[in-house]
Amino acid sequence: MTDTNLTDTDLKVVSITDRLKPVSRNPKPRNEREPEELPPLIEALVVSTCFITGGALEVTDTCVRLVGWETLPIIEGGAGERRVITRIAMSTDTARDLMAGLRSALAKGGH
Repeated sequence: MTDTNLTDTDLKVVSITDRLKPVSRNPKPRNEREPEELPPLIEALVVSTCFITGGALEVTDTCVRLVGWETLPIIEGGAGERRVITRIAMSTDTARDLMAGLRSALAKGGH
């Protein structure tokens, strides 16, 4: 198994959230952090990119769960189906950060 070091350029990153970080006695606000202060982003396992055609969210006080699916066509008189292809869970704070980044990217024409 080899680690692949990824950069923001490789991922075409428009927003980064970083909720799981060591606690510092004097943390800097996110907008004042230097890029080199973030740990390297690696992909130790090959993770497929899933294109979903639909999804559902479950939101609790502390967690957001996303289930994504693809819709398969009806074949020879059978029923079509929606096949779950990804499940993601995150803290509500991380979900808020991702939503803010998504809103910003889409507003700038990043779609």
